[in-house]
Amino acid sequence: MNKTWPLVLIFIGIFFTGVVSGGFLAFRYSRSVAVKKIAEQFSIQELRKIGDQLQLTREQRERMKPIWLRAGAQLRDINKERSAVLEQMIDDVKKELNEAQRAKYDEIREKMENENRERGRRWQRWLKEQRNVPPPAVDAAPASKP
Repeated sequence: MNKTWPLVLIFIGIFFTGVVSGGFLAFRYSRSVAVKKIAEQFSIQELRKIGDQLQLTREQRERMKPIWLRAGAQLRDINKERSAVLEQMIDDVKKELNEAQRAKYDEIREKMENENRERGRRWQRWLKEQRNVPPPAVDAAPASKP
């Protein structure tokens, strides 16, 4: 009986390790899938809005949809690459700074990141407002000149 407790504790530890690592992997996977899906929906919504304003036919919309989705995927890839370059730059710059400069640099970067986040929030609010604006009315017949 005394020898079974360590074995039970080992199995419980393995189980919880699996739960934690599985949850972490599921979170990362679902987040990346969600981001991709949101980006696709954004592209389709933008195409729909522009299509309404341009009065595109169904065929034109169908031909343009892959163009918008491809561009969205390319922009996501560019953004990932840009982020990696920026992180590498930050690490390289920090290596050249002394402790006081590094602290000041972190403060400056934090301020800049907060400003960028706020700019992003304003941009998102503006986009949301634009989606709620109805497209301009288009006259059925062109105006004749007297």
